[in-house]
Amino acid sequence: MYFDEDVVLDVRFNTLNKYVDYFIIVESKYLHNGEKKELNFDINKYKKFKDKIVYLIQEKEPEGTIKLNQNDNEKTKSYKLIFNAHLRENAKRNHN
Repeated sequence: MYFDEDVVLDVRFNTLNKYVDYFIIVESKYLHNGEKKELNFDINKYKKFKDKIVYLIQEKEPEGTIKLNQNDNEKTKSYKLIFNAHLRENAKRNHN
């Protein structure tokens, strides 16, 4: 899963390159809280690994997210935010 960790990604690419066939990069158009975001990954920064990178974009929200309502109390809002964040993260991990 990718957000904007270019230094960490560079270390992983260089460390794992001789051990893996492909690097799968999954980036979502949504933050864990559901807000839309711009895509950050730039494959051109990693030309050395370009042939091994498979870049997947998660275009839409996962099914099953719970809508927050203005009249939700803090406990309910917190539960929904955490539940939805887990759904979004799981959807990225299982994206194909």
